[in-house]
Amino acid sequence: DYNANGTFGDKSSDFDADRIRIGRQGNEQQVYVGNYLEYKNKLYRPAIARDGAFVELTAARDAAYGTVRVPEGITEVSAGGLNGMYERRVTDGTVSLPEGDYRVYRWKITRKDSKGVEWRLEGSSSKERFTVAKDATAELTRLGEPVFSKLETRQRNDSLEFNQSLSGQLGERISIYRNNSRPPAPKIHI
Repeated sequence: DYNANGTFGDKSSDFDADRIRIGRQGNEQQVYVGNYLEYKNKLYRPAIARDGAFVELTAARDAAYGTVRVPEGITEVSAGGLNGMYERRVTDGTVSLPEGDYRVYRWKITRKDSKGVEWRLEGSSSKERFTVAKDATAELTRLGEPVFSKLETRQRNDSLEFNQSLSGQLGERISIYRNNSRPPAPKIHI
């Protein structure tokens, strides 16, 4: 009951849907409630008791899919809406989603430098909305690079505070990881 309203099957187009944990204890997967629920690469239609007492899953064999094209370099994309939340690895610049309306939740770019060190760029909290239609291709052209660096300064009494942040083309928050850890913050030379 993510929004604490006393019911356990609320869907949402803005990521505040209820959640379900599926799997063996200690190895559960958390999924967003939606028209569909994806578990172990299979799509189901959930029926959820209002009081959360049970969840019934029925195979969604009749679900129609469409294609989403993302910019070159994007390696993963997550999107959600009333159909639920989906995390997809990008293959040949595209991902497949059940038809419906979505909003980008997160995107990732993963690369290795000349020394074999893995770098990952993640964008989150995007406002980008798109529609997936059966046998059609939706285009997400403003995900990924370029990324913008912003330096903010603030004077407090006799000292200056500096804050550096990264943002994407859509205003999304950007995080950088080096071998799954955040690299040290950049130094400021005055």
